[in-house]
Amino acid sequence: RHLREAKQRGAEIPRRLHSMGGIFALKVCVYAICKNESQFVDRFMDSMSEADYVCVLDTGSTDDTVERLRSRGAIVGETVIVPWRFDTARNESLRLIPADADICCAIDLDEQFRPGWRAALERAWQPDSTRARYRYTWSFRPDGSEGMMFTIVSVFGTLALGWLIGRKLLGVDSHTSYLLSSGTAICGGSAIAAVGPIIKARSESMSVALGVVFILNAIALFVFPVIGDALSMTMKQFGMWSAIAIHDTSSVVGAGAAYDQMHPALVASQGVSALEVATTIKLTRALWIVVLALVTPFFFRKSLANTADGQSKPWYNSVPRFIVWFIVAILFNTYILSNASLLGDGTAAMGAQFSGAVNKLAKHLITLSLFFIGASLTRETLRSVGLRPLVQGILLWVSISCVSLAYIFWLE
Repeated sequence: RHLREAKQRGAEIPRRLHSMGGIFALKVCVYAICKNESQFVDRFMDSMSEADYVCVLDTGSTDDTVERLRSRGAIVGETVIVPWRFDTARNESLRLIPADADICCAIDLDEQFRPGWRAALERAWQPDSTRARYRYTWSFRPDGSEGMMFTIVSVFGTLALGWLIGRKLLGVDSHTSYLLSSGTAICGGSAIAAVGPIIKARSESMSVALGVVFILNAIALFVFPVIGDALSMTMKQFGMWSAIAIHDTSSVVGAGAAYDQMHPALVASQGVSALEVATTIKLTRALWIVVLALVTPFFFRKSLANTADGQSKPWYNSVPRFIVWFIVAILFNTYILSNASLLGDGTAAMGAQFSGAVNKLAKHLITLSLFFIGASLTRETLRSVGLRPLVQGILLWVSISCVSLAYIFWLE
């Protein structure tokens, strides 16, 4: 609004606007929804102290959340939304925002911004900016450092544990064992389909690995919500756990949606659903397929060293070329298609249509690929490999589920 008025007056617009040093003072408002979250009030208000306004819509707290927020200077509104709809609550919370606010940041009471966030936002804000992006860290270690190390340890720890159980304990062949470990570590069938061609796995090995993963997916879809309910897990706890311990994204989505349906009151009070948390984390972990594809040739460097003509080649020559195009596609979608609206509504519509068409085509192709792989799974194949791959898959899955569950509760 200030910029438009300045342009109409013919004023020169600076490249960046700073709340203290620029010709305009950007006013930043933080807004949230809450219910019975008194324990988070002080931490939340301390973190939001850099904002000009803090607006919170309470949706029916029975504790002292409202009183504590008001005592800390927050603008608090109260309403009860029946039946509950998150979008309705979000729209009602927007009504609390003062008219002179320039930038609005949506957040939950159990979340916080890092110190200095206001200055970082102002440095990044351009005269024609309409929205800002920021990195969201789902978990921090007790010392305040980011929990990225857990992802690294969980991925490579799963691979190591799978090798120990499969190769050393059960004597499963190297290809099947590694495929099972890869599917458990990252995202099930997608990881198996990506890694199989790299190690030149036999179709029988890929079929067995996919069969084991899909069986465990089906079990997890029904078992995980029941366990989460028995342990009284929060939406974020269950979302994190299912994203780490369940193989495929589809089953993660199903388990998250089932837990949301079991606990609609928790979704309302906590302001976030297990489905949202689980999907976000799982899709983020799926990017580790790139890392896995890069390091897999090193793990199998001896078997991949000899070519068809008997000559040896460096292990890194076995890195698949599709990974390069995979990264290009990620960058293209993130920095071009996602910002097409900056070039106009017509370009944005074209970008959305193109992205949707590619997404549908990719889903059909991966489904077709997995079908052809699964079609090679026969009784003779199962009879030849026995129950050892299934035992490896179960032991590895149970181990990862227990370790990740303990870690999540330890974080709290």
